[in-house]
Amino acid sequence: MGRQKKVTPNGKYKVRLKKNATNDELLSLQLEYVWNRESVRVQESLKVRMQDWDPKANNGIGGLKSTYGPEYNRENKRLVKRVQTIDTQLREYNDAHPGQITIQTIRDFINSKPILNKDKGQDFCEFVEQRLKIRYDTKKIGRSVYENGISCMRMFRRFIKITQRGTYIKDSIYLGEVNQELIYEFNKWRRDINGNSDETINHGLTPIINACEYAANMGFIETAVYYAIKDLRSKSCYTANEDSEVIYLTEEHMNKLLKFYDEDTEIRRKEYIEMFLLSFHCCGLRVVDLMTLQWSHIDWEKKEVNKVQVKTKNRNIIPLNDDAIAILKKWQIKRGKNKYVLDLIDDNLVVSDRDKFYNARISATKCINQALKVVGDRLDIPFSLTMHKARHTFAVWALNKGTSISVISRLLGHESTGITEKVYAQFLTSTLAEEVERLKFCFLPSTMKS
Repeated sequence: MGRQKKVTPNGKYKVRLKKNATNDELLSLQLEYVWNRESVRVQESLKVRMQDWDPKANNGIGGLKSTYGPEYNRENKRLVKRVQTIDTQLREYNDAHPGQITIQTIRDFINSKPILNKDKGQDFCEFVEQRLKIRYDTKKIGRSVYENGISCMRMFRRFIKITQRGTYIKDSIYLGEVNQELIYEFNKWRRDINGNSDETINHGLTPIINACEYAANMGFIETAVYYAIKDLRSKSCYTANEDSEVIYLTEEHMNKLLKFYDEDTEIRRKEYIEMFLLSFHCCGLRVVDLMTLQWSHIDWEKKEVNKVQVKTKNRNIIPLNDDAIAILKKWQIKRGKNKYVLDLIDDNLVVSDRDKFYNARISATKCINQALKVVGDRLDIPFSLTMHKARHTFAVWALNKGTSISVISRLLGHESTGITEKVYAQFLTSTLAEEVERLKFCFLPSTMKS
């Protein structure tokens, strides 16, 4: 009948031999699994001498001799238990998934990856990023939303690492380990340490909530966990959302801000207010595009900015009004010899270096928003003043002045008018009514006229 093929592999230990090694030299011990003529070897922390090792001990698993010392028996039990645990897991996995054991499966069990758990040992951040990629590829979300989501997960990994919440590696947790408390602490960390606004924090919850919903539907996490995480969005401290709730300055707020600027004596804070006003006058230019604005992007003769947006990677041409030019001229006196217009990032920084640029971007945004928050508090503005409010303020004011949604969409640099309509839909009703009234069509039978 021939030799029956094993349905699961069994592990054993081997001493990693060196050329010209002596009997007294300490050598590395390796755990080895062989499957389909391929092998997986993992180095153990234990080191042994050849004279203290018996490869046939423990039914062929290998073991230490008594010459190793008084700890040999305890160490042997530990080594045998490790192999028996992995062998048992492989058998259970094969029972649940017949014939599907691979070298990667073995490697996952050796590294204690819980692939028998509900989440199948999936990394949480990778799972969220995969869902984002699928949604982007199927055109359910745009590029900017996709990149914002990826940026959020990079920040989550940083949070996990800094706060030492990583489980199997320093900056990662498994999908099944995510819970409401962890996400709440992440949100709190973003607000207290990173200085992110409540709107930004709530916005960053979206990819996490969407991924958790899918995970719950697939049985990877408990449904109660998904609903608990989703509930964080409705908490009072996270209610504002940049997409669903547009918060902007009124003319009264803006006049207060200008008066504060005239009276303020702190130079750097005045510069941050200038940046806010420049964003407003540059048709709601995003803070990341202000940071990367170069003098070479400005055409003084045509009075316009011609720049590729960082988020969308699309080129956008922005007309410059006299107020914007006045601010830029002031900065030209101070920074005209530098590469970047504003004093936010180093001239030697390369934007394509994603990690360095990401850190510079976070640091700069935090400084600006912290300063603006102080200003807003002193002026009794009933919301947190951030750079993004300049963008919303421009869009809302332009709509109220009768500017068409398609023109505003182009000025904001949105990828489509659909995005603009979605964000500013609540402000369209009065504008549309004013447009109809302005047309003054009058085709009615005389008997029906009042």
